[in-house]
Amino acid sequence: MGRAAVRPSRPAARFFRYQTTGNLSSETLPFNLNQFMRCIGRIKDLRRCKNEAAHFFCRKHRWQPLFAAISLLTFIGTATGVFRDVIDPVFAYFSNSSRQIELNKNYPIKFGEGRKEVQRHLGKPQDEGVVFQSYYSEGLRVYYDRHTQQVDGFVVSPQDSGVAFKGLVLGLRVGDLFERAKTLYGNPLYWGQPNPDISLALWHVDGKLLMVSLSRTERDSGRITSMVICMESSFASYDAVATVVAGELHRGLKPSFLEPEALTEDTNVIMAFDNPVFSEPFAVIGTDLCEYGGASTYVMFGESNLVTFWLYPAGDNDEPRIRAIYRPDQIQH
Repeated sequence: MGRAAVRPSRPAARFFRYQTTGNLSSETLPFNLNQFMRCIGRIKDLRRCKNEAAHFFCRKHRWQPLFAAISLLTFIGTATGVFRDVIDPVFAYFSNSSRQIELNKNYPIKFGEGRKEVQRHLGKPQDEGVVFQSYYSEGLRVYYDRHTQQVDGFVVSPQDSGVAFKGLVLGLRVGDLFERAKTLYGNPLYWGQPNPDISLALWHVDGKLLMVSLSRTERDSGRITSMVICMESSFASYDAVATVVAGELHRGLKPSFLEPEALTEDTNVIMAFDNPVFSEPFAVIGTDLCEYGGASTYVMFGESNLVTFWLYPAGDNDEPRIRAIYRPDQIQH
């Protein structure tokens, strides 16, 4: 007895017709093409909406995707801002700490280099003189030995134009408080006050002079406004030395930087230490090179008493010494 042929059931036959003919219709598919789907929107308690929808969202929740997209973009923007303002600087600090610029360590300009080497690294200076060059884009002034024309000092201070120096000078930066310097190097060896708005502190550090100017204004009291690091014989140190000496004379003290053979007798040119002029308030005006060696620093005592300090380095690498203190208007030619 032969076996009867098995005929496919109706659903299988309908599927077979779909596969072979590709005829899409409500009759050939096991579901209704006109049937609505359930809305995928969310209600207040975050449960799925039960309304029917033709295109994913019902009429009530049709704007929900737009609100979700706006909320997502707002969150991304806020997170990016927080990262840039808070996280990114912290990350940059630790990632770049090993590359922090320090004037006395990894700055491209070194003590002892000549003008050509400096200009090869920093380019053409915006201002220059016999013993200095100013670089506004670096925020510093480079000083040179008068005779060898080799770098013997750096001044980090506001220039006539340009930017502020962003690196460190012996662990200090412009804007730090005095306490930071005191923590690193202890109490200064010398104090001075070149004008009513500035105090000056001096240290000997690693065979060099470190001179820090501190603000005396109410707003920024005790903050570093400029710094000098130089060889003791550098022209960059003369203003600071004259400031210390003027302050000591003003207080009736014997100057610290006095040369043993200094001219100190009270004559028509040379002034004695107890001259009443020194009791007046003073301000350091500036320093010029002398044709006969050393430099002349001008200090105004009171309103009209201009006094010149003749400073001269005692040796090639020694700090400058006071050779004479005199009134320039009383010099006999």
